[in-house]
Amino acid sequence: MLELLEDILGLRGFTVESFLDGDALTRALRNVVEARAPRAPDLVVTDVYMPGRSGLDVLASLRMGDWRIPVIVITTGPSEALAREVERLGAVDLLEKPFDPHRLQTLASLSV
Repeated sequence: MLELLEDILGLRGFTVESFLDGDALTRALRNVVEARAPRAPDLVVTDVYMPGRSGLDVLASLRMGDWRIPVIVITTGPSEALAREVERLGAVDLLEKPFDPHRLQTLASLSV
C-alpha cells in the first residue's frame, strides 16, 4: 500500500517521504516544527491503522499543536463514528480502501 501511495502521488508531481509507522511520522513532523524548517510538508496522507501511533493520533497531535497542514486519512471499513472523528479533527477527507487513485490525486492537488 505504501508503494502504491508513493506512485500515485509521485505521478502527480509530489515529492513523497514515507514512514512505516505513526511514531516515525510523528517524530518527523515534530522535527520539522522544532527545526523551524523553511518548508513544511504540503500534505500528510495517513492510514488509521498502522504500527505505533494511529493515524488519528498523528492527526490529533497536529491539531493540538495548531498546525494546519492538510491531512487525508485512509482506512479499511470506515464507520460513522470514525468519519465524525476524522471530520472533527479537520482532515480533508476519509478514503476507504480500496480507493480510486484519481480521487486521492484530486484531493491531494486541491489540498495544497
